[in-house]
Amino acid sequence: MLTRLRWVPLLLFAAPLAAQVDTVRGKVGETLRPGFRSIVPGCWQIQRLTPTRGIVERKVGCWDSLAVLPPPDTQPTPPPPIDTTRGPIVWSSDWSTAAGNTVTAARDGTKWDSADNINTPPIAGGRITVVPATGLGFPADMVNVLAIRYESTTDNWSGVNKRAGWPLPAVGGVLARRMYVRMSMDGSSAGNHHPVQSAFSAGACAYAAEWMISKGTTFAFGVANLQNGSLAEANNHEWMTTLTRDVTYRVEERYQRVTVTTWKLSIRIYDQSGALIRQNADFKDTRHTGATLAGQADIVTPDPTCLQHFMIVNQGVGAGRGSSNVNADRIYYGGFAVSLTDWVGPYTPRE
Repeated sequence: MLTRLRWVPLLLFAAPLAAQVDTVRGKVGETLRPGFRSIVPGCWQIQRLTPTRGIVERKVGCWDSLAVLPPPDTQPTPPPPIDTTRGPIVWSSDWSTAAGNTVTAARDGTKWDSADNINTPPIAGGRITVVPATGLGFPADMVNVLAIRYESTTDNWSGVNKRAGWPLPAVGGVLARRMYVRMSMDGSSAGNHHPVQSAFSAGACAYAAEWMISKGTTFAFGVANLQNGSLAEANNHEWMTTLTRDVTYRVEERYQRVTVTTWKLSIRIYDQSGALIRQNADFKDTRHTGATLAGQADIVTPDPTCLQHFMIVNQGVGAGRGSSNVNADRIYYGGFAVSLTDWVGPYTPRE
């Protein structure tokens, strides 16, 4: 017995430790499970072992005989912590901070630099509102989405923006963006508007990379690369396809940097089930007859820093491009993310 107890701290015998409750019980010297060993009746020792360093931590204690828990193997295993990181993502917003028609909700806390005219001029329900994603076809684990109204009765500007939110890749590198979108505007097409722009305000950057959207049961959707809005037509492109109203899509853009000011663009669109339904060959350049994104020339960005900005906006659609139905005048946006590695991929909670 003395040999067995040689390593027990003297404190155990001089003054017993305060009564403790543990889940390990056994006879003297009995090995209960790796790292646990009973040393005297009613007391225990816990050792943490490593293959190379041996015992690196040792604790001892004694039970309160009136409060004994079940054996350790019957204890429930706590769930692992939620992984809140995603390797390739350098910036993201899923509007999970709060719901409602408030600046805090629209900015997703402080992620977006500003949320402007969220209810100016006033309209019931607000102009920019964060709403629950439930029932809108977004991923099941996405809590909230951003809803922006595009009503025909006003041409007032409202939106959220981010300036210089992420670094640019070096030549040869990739800048990829992903966002979920659901177009729920009533009415028939009367021209495209550009609710998503590589900009933080009106100006030249808005032309560098912007979405083009119309309205209707089947509506036009695409990405326009128009340089700075005033350069040679040969380098202006509008890559267009068609989508369906009241269906949620995952839109992914991938810009691979060829030179300081040129890029190769690829676009993928996935439906609500996660199936790939559009890719480069499905996008036709309405600026250059017969061209598709699959055979595109390089995209030109005179100011490449424009691709560090992002804006989601009602730029003032007014009559024609807006909707006159107050119950169907919104576009919903969710799960925006940027990667400097490759395609972002499906939404992961709390990105």
